[in-house]
Amino acid sequence: MLNNQVGTIEKQWNKKEVRKNTNKLARGILVYEFIMLFIVIADMIRRCIPISSDNEALIDSVYVEAMNSGTPSLIAVFLGLLFLLFYFRKYNYQNLIFPSQEKMTGFSFLGLITIFMSVQAIFSLSGAGIETCLNHFGYSILVQLQKKLFSEVSL
Repeated sequence: MLNNQVGTIEKQWNKKEVRKNTNKLARGILVYEFIMLFIVIADMIRRCIPISSDNEALIDSVYVEAMNSGTPSLIAVFLGLLFLLFYFRKYNYQNLIFPSQEKMTGFSFLGLITIFMSVQAIFSLSGAGIETCLNHFGYSILVQLQKKLFSEVSL
């Protein structure tokens, strides 16, 4: 088993194999980017076709709506990932990414989730602490948010 792994590693680092793998990876990423670009542009065109070119305000509102919509990007990412999975189907990417076949235990999962949630709590508390300290000196991190919230007028 060890000889097989050493042979596989030596084969992967062969100059021709490195060039071949790099070119295949670059082609896959390039097509993925084209898929993303094509879907977002196609959505913009789809939204603008029914609009007459006489009404500039309507065109601007459609552009703003399209720029704030994340649905085409999500669809593009999903389709791009499907393409990449199909494109790299011959590669045994699961063994390359996860070389160990050991399963994660419940204890190790709880330990990792505790670490990540603790780091998140520390950063949240430090953000609140920094905001409080800056408020004592008359400054604020959330100035733009406060301006937006307090500038709204309801009739």
